[in-house]
Amino acid sequence: DEILKIYQSGVVVSFENSHADRATAITDRFTALRSRHGENRVRVLPRLAFGRYLGLIEQADVMLDTAHFSGGNTTLQALQLGVPVVTRPSAYLRGRSSTGFYSVMGFSTLVADTDEEYVRLAIRLANDKPFNAWCRSEILNRKDKLINRTDVIGGFADLFEKICPRCSS
Repeated sequence: DEILKIYQSGVVVSFENSHADRATAITDRFTALRSRHGENRVRVLPRLAFGRYLGLIEQADVMLDTAHFSGGNTTLQALQLGVPVVTRPSAYLRGRSSTGFYSVMGFSTLVADTDEEYVRLAIRLANDKPFNAWCRSEILNRKDKLINRTDVIGGFADLFEKICPRCSS
């Protein structure tokens, strides 16, 4: 809400949620945002084919990772494309995935410590094109530290063998 109040030309886009247990709360929140900021600025799109979805993500100035439920796969997809994701970790694991991804990449510039910093970073990415370009470049230069890592697979294999030695036979 604060981002839309401050960044008058901003548009927030989300997608229809396929999880019935979460859909009502999300729909209610976006309906309230639409009533305050207008339908042109708050859009909920239908689910898209994967390629079209990635194409839309790639066009975003910034993605917002919520503290209530971290992006997970969505964040990984955005980072692989070099799209900056602003995040603020919560106390729970579900709100810390994006922070963990950035930690592995060695890039903490877009991890906010406060709500105010979260808003400031999102608006800066939308308005400050050189900062946005720098963040995209850093993300693209560091993404291999996070994506397509074969060492992680070996680590999981070792863990499973320790947990259940007879399962690996």
